[in-house]
Amino acid sequence: MSTVSHKHDNDFQLQGRIEWVDAAKSIGIFLVVFGHSLGGMVDSGVLDESGWGGLTVRFLYAFHMPLFFFLAGMFVANSAHRTFHAYLANKASVIVYPYLLWSLMQGSTQILASRFTNNHFSVRDLLTIVYQPVDQYWFLYVIFIMYIIYWWIYHRHISDDTLLVIALALHLIESRGLIAVRWDVLHSFCSLLLYFALGAKAAETSFFTDLRMQGSVRLGGLAVIGYVLIAVGVAATVKLSDLPLLSAALAISGTIATIALAMLLARSPILSFARIPGVYSLEIYVAHTFFAATVRIALQKGLGYSGPLLHVVIGTTAGIVFPVLLAIWAPKVGLPYLFTWSRSRRYTEMSAIKTPAA
Repeated sequence: MSTVSHKHDNDFQLQGRIEWVDAAKSIGIFLVVFGHSLGGMVDSGVLDESGWGGLTVRFLYAFHMPLFFFLAGMFVANSAHRTFHAYLANKASVIVYPYLLWSLMQGSTQILASRFTNNHFSVRDLLTIVYQPVDQYWFLYVIFIMYIIYWWIYHRHISDDTLLVIALALHLIESRGLIAVRWDVLHSFCSLLLYFALGAKAAETSFFTDLRMQGSVRLGGLAVIGYVLIAVGVAATVKLSDLPLLSAALAISGTIATIALAMLLARSPILSFARIPGVYSLEIYVAHTFFAATVRIALQKGLGYSGPLLHVVIGTTAGIVFPVLLAIWAPKVGLPYLFTWSRSRRYTEMSAIKTPAA
């Protein structure tokens, strides 16, 4: 490229998995499942939205999705050099395919179980997934658009600095309500492209190498400070969307705090199991609602139990453990394409826990 070299930190040129990245994904996907379990309790009236449950949900939503867009942006330039056909085929197999398959599966299940769930999903809703994502699958829809746009930008020699400026402008425009188009995907794209662009830009620098070289005390302190800043910001602000710069600052703070914590966790061989949810983050993301909702329905409707603590603990555990088990078990019983259309991804995942990365 003429305007930028797209040279990445050494971490991003390694073969195999990067331990701290998997750990960061583990933290992120735990927060996603935990947030959905907690949010389900708030939506169903088990927890008061103005109490600790609602405050915790606001804390999680301040940064956990920006984290995933940032992590995705970190690696995007590694594959953007491919031809469009090869690039599109890869992204379609690991994003579009699970989006369509699991949207249809979850949507159909919600229709059949509508009288037991919080939301009332219809056949019409199912037919609109081509342009209106179902529930959490919006992330796959939006990140796919970002990947395609980045390929176009990359091959037109537009620098990541320029992308970052554009992303910041879109973020501010979106936060001011100046985009009149009634399409949730567009609003999410404009709001979250900033973090994708930040990840792409940070990967060009020595940011991750410098951070990883810090001592354990400094990494731990950075994580604590980052999370405390979010807690204070959320507690002091009624609606973060009304303060776009604060919202972005808290999201970045949470992202850096999570990466610092992940780097700290990756240093301990004893905690290597903590990487497992990160390795299977896609599988957990698309399937966790099935298991978490089943647990909630069984406890509430079947056993008549509405204690929030048990709901959240069991729902979160089920939403993480069962998708991982399903991902491991499915290929063994003749369902190799239950999550993606990519054989290479499955083989990489199966050996990932044993692969040294950094």
